[in-house]
Amino acid sequence: MILANLLIVYALKYGIDSLYIDRTPLLMIVVPSLNKKSLYLTSTLLVLFILATYLPLLLKGGIIVDDWGDISQNLSCSGFFECYKSWFPLFSNRPLAPLPITATTLLFTTHFSYYLIFNTVIYFLAIGITFRIIYQIAGWVPALVFAFLASIPMIAMPVIASPINQSTATVAFLYWALSLQLLFSYCQTKSKVSFCLSYLLLLCGFLTYEVILPLLGLNFLLPFILNTNNPFTHFKKYFIHFVLPILSILFVVILWQKGAAPRIYEIDYSRLAATPDTLIVNFYTWINVFTTQIPALFIKSNGFVTTYDVLTALLMIAGIFFAFRLPPQADKKRHWKFFFVAAACFIGSSSIFILSGAAAESWGYQARGLSSTWYSLTILICSLVAITQNTLIKKFLLILIITFGFFSSISFSIQRDGYIESWKLQNQILSDAIELVEKNQVPKHATVIGNLPQFLTKNYNNEIVFSQPWDFGSALAILTKQQVGGGAVIDTRRGDFRNLKFENGSLSIDHWWKVAPTNLWFYDYDPSIQKGNLVKIEGAESLQDHLVTLGYLGNLDGISYIRRGQKISFANDWANREKFITKGWSIRESWGGIWSDGSSAELVLPMPTDRPSTITLNTKAFVSPNHPKQQVNVDVNGTKVQQFLLSSSEENTLAIDIPKELRGMPFITIRFQFPDAASPKSIGIGADERKLGIGIKSAVFS
Repeated sequence: MILANLLIVYALKYGIDSLYIDRTPLLMIVVPSLNKKSLYLTSTLLVLFILATYLPLLLKGGIIVDDWGDISQNLSCSGFFECYKSWFPLFSNRPLAPLPITATTLLFTTHFSYYLIFNTVIYFLAIGITFRIIYQIAGWVPALVFAFLASIPMIAMPVIASPINQSTATVAFLYWALSLQLLFSYCQTKSKVSFCLSYLLLLCGFLTYEVILPLLGLNFLLPFILNTNNPFTHFKKYFIHFVLPILSILFVVILWQKGAAPRIYEIDYSRLAATPDTLIVNFYTWINVFTTQIPALFIKSNGFVTTYDVLTALLMIAGIFFAFRLPPQADKKRHWKFFFVAAACFIGSSSIFILSGAAAESWGYQARGLSSTWYSLTILICSLVAITQNTLIKKFLLILIITFGFFSSISFSIQRDGYIESWKLQNQILSDAIELVEKNQVPKHATVIGNLPQFLTKNYNNEIVFSQPWDFGSALAILTKQQVGGGAVIDTRRGDFRNLKFENGSLSIDHWWKVAPTNLWFYDYDPSIQKGNLVKIEGAESLQDHLVTLGYLGNLDGISYIRRGQKISFANDWANREKFITKGWSIRESWGGIWSDGSSAELVLPMPTDRPSTITLNTKAFVSPNHPKQQVNVDVNGTKVQQFLLSSSEENTLAIDIPKELRGMPFITIRFQFPDAASPKSIGIGADERKLGIGIKSAVFS
């Protein structure tokens, strides 16, 4: 572990040093045949593009999901080694992964922007070293194209937006890039130190995060790319020097993950979980990223793009355009070998999903699995640039690359802005919740269930807000200094109740998170007013009552969470409200309910299982001095039951009888007719053109 720490420090130093040749910045080296003006201009545009793309996030962004849990992990441990050990067995399959997480969380604590800066620097060091290798293989133009595109992983946004947890990925990329550069050095100098360090760093990379697996093709075949003669003529020597060490590393990793680790920890957390029935399916999901998901993001960007995003993308277009004006490197044979290896790496990136048995997703937090896919895609694109010599084809390729780059930059920037907005909303929710915790004098070590937005209300690519016990619960624990011990999240407005149940005296969510219903609180954040409320939960019935007011009614096939006497509130923003509030209703309003709109309306509600005889509605009526009455005709499941004549605008109670033959039904359909419905505009009291009858606030079965 100490050796791994030293290697990280070495990696940082070597990563920075690798951006220079003979103490001259790599981008500023000019060979006699090179267009100096174009190179300086392109390098300037590259720097400006990166700054314009990343500065908003570094200045205004924060952390998401697992990052909160990573910080929280250190609250209950003291010292680096104790904190490092506390990550096991969770990271038993990747024993070096806790190193960057533990080191950064102990160093930066709650200075959230520092994590973004650190993770971004690590990622760009990996890009810089890879840039240097591509330059040495294929020349300036492919290297610059790679640098522009690799800096915007638009299908793997969490690798940037989740800077603590995904530092495992960026550090792994840095290990891999350094390993490849050292292997390059060995091929040139035959230095045994470079040889040994190369494979040692590669092992560290795999023990940190297996995301680098698809890039191994470059390690296997780098000597083949560099050698003008066929190195396979001495196959045995080639195998011993460049194949056997990598196979040995893979063998050690597999042996650890599938053999040793499960025996030590009695739990198999290995990502090697492929099954025959998922191989083709998961390969298809990876292809779907390029055939469906990326085009869909490009099309969707039209409703989100800002002028700043466009100007940033134009920097990229200009940079790539001027890069193409630089003279190409003339080594056709090497370039074609580079292309075939890059293509193999790109296709190999599907192995991340095939071997793990997971679907490829370019949205939300799951998009982190596509980081190596994006990295290998950009290497493939730059290898295409290297092999293109024909002037006409080269112009066509330039058009394709700048088009793809433009929309990729736009997509990345929109997601970046979304995660800035997510961070703002996270802080807003946490500040409100903590204020209510203090106001209600919540006892120590309380558990808070949060009814919170999982994604931004207007999200582009599922930019996540709160979704797990280890983000909302951990955030509250951190910021209240463990006054709140933890919590979990549901999102009733999206209909996501996360399999919430009371079982054997405990509350469970998602079948694994459990808590006793003592010192349990429920926080409900309403995005429309940007405020929440906090209530004490006394037990299963108390929580169920509260959830019913939020639309946790059950369904229409016999499952009902409604009890007699429970208030069903129409003041809240339900998910799937169209399933219950079906026809003839307007939007939720600030007075705490919804108006009927038209001459008829309909409610469909699950029935309590104890055969209620009445449902009582608390309503207001649209009446005024020049429109003094509102007649309401009611039928239940097609049977006319009652008629009401309302003359008061507020606090009208409609007690609707449920026919005996319907009391055992799984649900009832209540239809209203409003012969006196009128619009405020029609009677001269406003501009509202809706035909209003009654405004429903709440309902109670009895």
